[in-house]
Amino acid sequence: MQAGYTIYNIYNQKNPFLDAATALIQRLDLPTLELTGAYKFEFNGGYLGRVGNLEAYFLANAYNIAICAKQNTKLLAIDEDAYANLVHTVKTIEYDEEVKSFIEKELDRMKLSLDLSTLKDYICYLPKVLSMHKASIEEKIEHKFSNFSAFVYYGGRHFDANLEDEYKCVDDLYDLVDLKVYEGIESVEYYAHLMDIDQNMALQESGRLIFAGCDRGVDFLLTFSESTFHMFDKYHTRCMKAYRRDPINISTLNLYQVLLLSFDMSKQSAISYHMKRPKFISA
Repeated sequence: MQAGYTIYNIYNQKNPFLDAATALIQRLDLPTLELTGAYKFEFNGGYLGRVGNLEAYFLANAYNIAICAKQNTKLLAIDEDAYANLVHTVKTIEYDEEVKSFIEKELDRMKLSLDLSTLKDYICYLPKVLSMHKASIEEKIEHKFSNFSAFVYYGGRHFDANLEDEYKCVDDLYDLVDLKVYEGIESVEYYAHLMDIDQNMALQESGRLIFAGCDRGVDFLLTFSESTFHMFDKYHTRCMKAYRRDPINISTLNLYQVLLLSFDMSKQSAISYHMKRPKFISA
């Protein structure tokens, strides 16, 4: 039995996913353990990791799992981008003997040997974990999102982020706070990765996605992807300009912020990091 969770902190800047998730985890009193010794997480390759140096990509993700397994904790991913790469690595090792052999040798060299068939037992995704604590969440709710609605967006590798039907639980979490969440074909579109390839297309298409939600008359946008948030928030004005629509003031939140707001914990929700802050709260 694992000793708890180790938060998968691979972010190098103030981050609303990390800070809101950390505050929520503490409020729910979930057991966590920092990395011990000289261990630190390696860069997981991002969206383009699997089309670049595959050995480095698979090793970085396997290493990040292995250092948590060594201290008997589960690696807790808090955004879909990171979780999708972990799941992709675990699944690839299961069916690709060449990759499995390479990872075994490298982890053994780093004195991190483990049965690779157990890798999946050492990763988890925070939305799924939250669904296991619905009673605790419900008793902490002070404000509901009745009469509010949001449009949801996932990450660029959404269909990889599925090891144990992780998203089947989120409707229950929406119901707890009485939030109506809409989903459409645009929910699984993604263009943030194009910023380094074709910036104009990335901005224009992201602007189209933003308006896909706005045109449904929602109060805010909701995303499970850290890079999508970054695109919709930091580059919001540029997206509007590239798509050639009149600017609209709409914010993008994550699930952890929604729950913290329902707990009356706006100051801990990291809303202050946003370029586009929701008008319905003060933070």
